Amino acid sequence: MSPERQPFIVGIAGGSCSGKTTIVEALSQRYPNSITVIMFDDYIFSKEQIDYSQIVDWEQLDLYDVPRLRKDLVRIKNGETVVYTSNSRESTDAGIKTRTALPKPLVVIEGFLLLSDEEVRKQLDLRIFLEISEEELVRRRLARRNAGSNWDAETYIHTLLVEGHRNNVQ
Repeated sequence: MSPERQPFIVGIAGGSCSGKTTIVEALSQRYPNSITVIMFDDYIFSKEQIDYSQIVDWEQLDLYDVPRLRKDLVRIKNGETVVYTSNSRESTDAGIKTRTALPKPLVVIEGFLLLSDEEVRKQLDLRIFLEISEEELVRRRLARRNAGSNWDAETYIHTLLVEGHRNNVQ
């Protein structure tokens, strides 16, 4: 792909329930032929790579395969199609094991910890951070939580999620 035809890569970050996915879904519906979406959450290490039962705090960057994400961003910027393993809870629940990112004119990657890595930030042509108050974050997260999920427990949301937001997202 020639330099003038390189994909424009936009990173959308923000706290849990700040509207990242809502924006990405709206863009995808409006411009389906021009946009590729990459979900940062899919880069979490698989259950075979790390023991999920031992994780107490899910708000940490070291749970994600950031080196693989960096390489995939370079590849897509160079006009290559990227096929990546989808390890997020949402992908796993939907039975999705891999996703394909085509080098379309606009590549949008979203994730709450997306801007935490300097090398990833440098690869983004535009960085968007969706600001959300802690009170609104907690309210929205409690409204959408899944009963029985450790990371959706009210105590987790009020403690580790909020602390992770302060330390790793903001």
